[in-house]
Amino acid sequence: MNYISVDEFKNWNPEMDFSAYGNVTISGMISRASKWVDGYLGYDLQIEDITDEKAETIISPDGDILIFPRKFPIHSVSKLEIFLGTYSTELSLQDSNGNNKYVIPSNQRYILYPYYAINIEGKMRLRKYFTKISYRAGYETIPDDIKDAVNLITKDIFNRQTNPMLLSSTSQGGITMSFRGGEESDYIKQAKVILDRYKRRIG
Repeated sequence: MNYISVDEFKNWNPEMDFSAYGNVTISGMISRASKWVDGYLGYDLQIEDITDEKAETIISPDGDILIFPRKFPIHSVSKLEIFLGTYSTELSLQDSNGNNKYVIPSNQRYILYPYYAINIEGKMRLRKYFTKISYRAGYETIPDDIKDAVNLITKDIFNRQTNPMLLSSTSQGGITMSFRGGEESDYIKQAKVILDRYKRRIG
């Protein structure tokens, strides 16, 4: 999936000369940039239902279960099984009134299953173990700052294609850009600053 359109890329970069490149070629560059973003983040951004993913889990000092799936933002959970070695149990997700026992915090990056919803032996506390989780996560609409990052990566790809010999500099629309062999471009560096806010972190 391309995270920005060809028209968006062209409109955001009026200083660039696209006359030698058709829309199909530019779309291919955007596709490469979108896949680069997925690779850097370690997950793809599209919303989807994920089944039986192994997720790292921590028991907090208060006994709450904290589950960190591979992908976010997390929208809902349909199955949660906890295990460590030969110990395993599937946790019920709703109480007798149909209310969710689990909590998805406002940042939607992890799942909290509160201590009062399960009886955990003392020896299990403060241990890292795993869960199998089925859940729905991802973006229906790509955030604007991520689109900015994709635009920057696409510009890097575009400029390298217009300068395949990696000359010391090239010009586009009256703007001169410098290249240093083996170093990341300013576009890549700026994109990483944006994307680092979306990287998966545990604990």
